[in-house]
Amino acid sequence: MKKLSVLLVAIAVAMSASAGVNVEADHAPKANKASYRADSDRPDVITEIPEGCQIYICDRNSGAIASSVFGILNTPTDGQFRVAFDYKKGEVYIFNPTWWHNIHNTWVKGSYTDSEEGTTIIIPTGQYLAWDNEERYGVQLVWGSSSVYQRGEEEDGSPAYYTETQIDERTTEIQFLLNGDNIYLLGTEGDVTAEYPEWGNATGMMTIYSNDQSWTSFEIANRDENGNELPFGHIVDIIPAGPSAVNELNAAKTVANVHYFNVAGQEMAQPEGLTIQVTTYTDGTKSAVKVVK
Repeated sequence: MKKLSVLLVAIAVAMSASAGVNVEADHAPKANKASYRADSDRPDVITEIPEGCQIYICDRNSGAIASSVFGILNTPTDGQFRVAFDYKKGEVYIFNPTWWHNIHNTWVKGSYTDSEEGTTIIIPTGQYLAWDNEERYGVQLVWGSSSVYQRGEEEDGSPAYYTETQIDERTTEIQFLLNGDNIYLLGTEGDVTAEYPEWGNATGMMTIYSNDQSWTSFEIANRDENGNELPFGHIVDIIPAGPSAVNELNAAKTVANVHYFNVAGQEMAQPEGLTIQVTTYTDGTKSAVKVVK
């Protein structure tokens, strides 16, 4: 427990030194709230997934607003997350869905549907990323919004700001779209690359402490220099499912077309090196496998 507390504080210190603006947050979490662990016996903290899943390894490219013991910080994100499909059961899992809580190494679970636009991943809100058996509270994944307001001035005359956050209880699911080699987080608003305090006004995926619903982070779609929304993540590798998990479902289907993509997301005429082969069937569904030529 102490190790996780020290690690989260260390992350917060590093961010405060590199990410820019710190401001006062509502109910800013204290250092002792970083003591969550995932090795609990709570049944809805998912630490393992079923065998036979096809796993997509993705580089993260989201924008994050993180609450820490030092206030709130804005930062682009890095690192990786994973998306695993259980084709037999029609279920999907996301490993470390938020950058700020990626030390827990846990999964959230949902469903998926296929269409011409790609594969829509639906993750119900309220799932726990971590739970502390001793303190009896944990970290939950929800949908919400944040707003920055000016409250007077600092001693040097500069504006003083504070942040209000609100959980959107009407939004009961978080949606992602898998299209080609890219994964998009749908429905977010805000731009962490904007000038402060504009970046503090955001709507997106949010984590909270379950005991008092104080927030710990937001994660939203990042944007390029022209304000265009960027993918939440990019697939860099695939761990294929066992033959029994995929072939049973696809054996009776008719292939409409096959496309090949490199790890940069560029389409190729033929596979070359590490290639992702995306097969589209006449019923609109798709499958993707890693091919090495």
